[in-house]
Amino acid sequence: MPLAPYRTVLKLERRVSHEGTVSAGGNLYSVPNTTRRGVLDIHVLADEIRIFVAGVLIASHAPLEGRDQRRLDPAHRKPLPPRRRSRRSTLPRLL
Repeated sequence: MPLAPYRTVLKLERRVSHEGTVSAGGNLYSVPNTTRRGVLDIHVLADEIRIFVAGVLIASHAPLEGRDQRRLDPAHRKPLPPRRRSRRSTLPRLL
């Protein structure tokens, strides 16, 4: 037996939902709202869920016990910048 504890990692690929979450172990975990929809790499450890985009860590969460639960990080839900108004909507209307 090794002297140091052995850390196992379950590696998964998951798609980002329209709500900005990914599924792991029957639970949902948030990703930053700047994350585009696509496939992300998820590393499930005994004490942490790590979420990567192209090898870059974008989020980590403590794992949830059980199933059908959500873990949302408030920092992942920053307000989006205001939309620019189209030029058409700023012109006066002529009758």
